[in-house]
Amino acid sequence: MSNPSSSSNGARYSRAFDNLVETPDDTVGLLAYTLFKQAIREDAVKGVHIGGGVRDPSTTTVQVYRASADMRLRDFAANAVDAAREDILNENTISAIRQAASEINQNIDRNTGIRAAVTANIIAWIFTILLTYAVATQIYMPNWQAGMVDQIKRGHDQPSPKPPG
Repeated sequence: MSNPSSSSNGARYSRAFDNLVETPDDTVGLLAYTLFKQAIREDAVKGVHIGGGVRDPSTTTVQVYRASADMRLRDFAANAVDAAREDILNENTISAIRQAASEINQNIDRNTGIRAAVTANIIAWIFTILLTYAVATQIYMPNWQAGMVDQIKRGHDQPSPKPPG
């Protein structure tokens, strides 16, 4: 934003804004200009004589105020992040809890749906039939194993039939 230090009608004006602010969206420059004007105001309140250099700050003065503005903006950003850190962490924690709850609900739905219930009931029914059969055979035919062993032994004791011829 480099402009001459006098207007078209010849009046001299301050170049401080033009020197400190590089572009219209230069936040660092805008803050640097504000800090520069604040220092001038404080000097005026104290009664310090303000010289002509104030209207056209030197390169060193511009660098100092821009560096100060940059540092303040960085500190502000860091403080904003620090202040929001707990909220960010809380939001991440809440999000993780919601995700886990959703996965648990899906698992419950998957394992307690109609298909799972029917499958579990069929398996239980088959198991019950087999268990009932085992108990019944033990009650009503307690010696079935011994009887089978006897039959096998008797079959071995008898000579094999000879083929005809």
